[in-house]
Amino acid sequence: MNAQYPDAGCSCPAYTAASTRPVLWWLLDEAAIRRPVGGHSVMAGQLRYLAELIRSGVAVVQVLEVSSGAHAALEGALTLMTFADASPDVAYVEGPHTGVLVESTEVVRKVRPTYDLARADALSPEASPALIDKSAEEHASEQHRSA
Repeated sequence: MNAQYPDAGCSCPAYTAASTRPVLWWLLDEAAIRRPVGGHSVMAGQLRYLAELIRSGVAVVQVLEVSSGAHAALEGALTLMTFADASPDVAYVEGPHTGVLVESTEVVRKVRPTYDLARADALSPEASPALIDKSAEEHASEQHRSA
């Protein structure tokens, strides 16, 4: 699973101020919060921003710990979209060099258990922010050691 984070300094009014904002529920592999993409300073900022989104109620995040081993979503990124109106659910399945929007109700129904099983293996929404905070601090400490 993966997620793209906005710039750490972004106020992102589309997410934070909208009265009809979407419910954002992300599953992140622990490797995604540990790997210093962009450097330790960038990762520390991104993770602090993510923690801010969680604490403000804009997003729910669950981390799939590396120690839990293989999980159902190891094959690639999966995005499920459920709508408040009568629109049917859709999925976006992403792999190396490709992505596919899945609109078939039958296929979406088949991929949903992948997400559900991965969620069951992940830390709870209450425990995940602590791991994100810890990783942010580790990145910040590593950045200071490297400077």
